[in-house]
Amino acid sequence: MKIGIIAALDVECRTLLDEMVDAKQISVGPHVFYEGQLKGKDCVVVQCGVGKVAAGAVATVLITQFGVDHLINTGSSGGVMKDVKIKDLVIADTLAYADVDITSFGRPYGQLPDLPVYYPSDPIWIEAAEKAAKEMAWAYHVGLIVTSDTFVCRDTQRANITKHFPETLACEMEGCAIAQIAYMYKIPVLVIRSISDSAGADSEENTSMDFDRFVAEVGHLAAELVLKTIEIYGE
Repeated sequence: MKIGIIAALDVECRTLLDEMVDAKQISVGPHVFYEGQLKGKDCVVVQCGVGKVAAGAVATVLITQFGVDHLINTGSSGGVMKDVKIKDLVIADTLAYADVDITSFGRPYGQLPDLPVYYPSDPIWIEAAEKAAKEMAWAYHVGLIVTSDTFVCRDTQRANITKHFPETLACEMEGCAIAQIAYMYKIPVLVIRSISDSAGADSEENTSMDFDRFVAEVGHLAAELVLKTIEIYGE
């Protein structure tokens, strides 16, 4: 087993890199991949940058050039469901695109041609993540995370998400792209996020301020849950 771990921001993967044993750096294009061991398992960690294209690109490189056979995405997210609070952990059981719309061709909102609306996380990874969260006694939720190339900070953006995906727990900008690559290459995927802001439930200004205030802390929390999940996986 070789695990590829993707985070958008430096503060979201710093904890993982601090824990990595025997790390070596390999540059591919604009990205630096760190290959080593986490919790006794072979891993490759990479900061992809923000957005779906960046995430999908590094996920593909991890599979095709580094030979990873599991993908994990970690980082921050905006809380959409009312009971999802800042610093809570969210484990995605499914992911969907909140900004894909080809309904004029008779397809469901969120669906790309020849692909599903919903991309599932691997149930064995979900089980390990839940066990890890319980052992750490952290508040966590399991459910739908949606992805778009948008920082959600306004009521109108939030309303559009809940209109199409009322069960959404959290929103972010990379997870579903990584899940799509995993689906296409038929490998297991897990997405773990921690809540940095209210995704526009308060105000645009406060959402942005909360993100800046909490992103490093919640990035650390999500990474810690990833580390514990990797330790537990396969036990």
